[in-house]
Amino acid sequence: MTFDELFDINETLKNEYIKKEAIKNRLKEDLKREEKIVEECKEEISKYEKKKAVLVEASDEARNHSISVFEGVATNALKEILGDNLSVIVEVGEINGNKTLQFLVKSEYSDHEVIVDPTEEDGGGVADVVALASLIAMNSFLSDENDAPIVLDEPTKFVSKGNAESVAKFLKSVSEDFGKQIIMVTHDGVSSNFADKAYKVSLDNEGTSQIVDITTKNTI
Repeated sequence: MTFDELFDINETLKNEYIKKEAIKNRLKEDLKREEKIVEECKEEISKYEKKKAVLVEASDEARNHSISVFEGVATNALKEILGDNLSVIVEVGEINGNKTLQFLVKSEYSDHEVIVDPTEEDGGGVADVVALASLIAMNSFLSDENDAPIVLDEPTKFVSKGNAESVAKFLKSVSEDFGKQIIMVTHDGVSSNFADKAYKVSLDNEGTSQIVDITTKNTI
């Protein structure tokens, strides 16, 4: 091999080295940029995690406050309508990462207490009273934003006859306490005694609706 051939090989290797060194330096610069981006992302993630923690804490506090308000309203409804030994409990659970709520009714006796699902209670309309209280409680959360009346269709339908008057009294107190107009349709013959205005609707022999103001007993 001649000197010129060795020189050419050397030049070729030197050029190849320079190219690869340039590539290595460029990769180093790219790595630095990527590492900087990773650090910036880590900082952003840290910020988001802190914000998430604050939001979760605020959400938990809001949920607990809402549950407390609901339990209070529902318990007052049960006590006023069905008896002082009853109260509502809301248990928070979790399914597949999602929060769940279970509504329970506690009956307290002199020597023991019983906690059951209100839908499993027999007679008296416990489940319906809890459902009614749920509506009132949810409405109370929006009392400053929602001026619409509360419209009820036979709220005493599944409540035992002896408790229909208690339901009417409860609704009357809700109307006064929350400043809400309550419009209801009922066949119980009791609730009208507590209404500010009551009307009876019936059909005459010709099938025409007749509306009677049973507050003043004047046909209108």
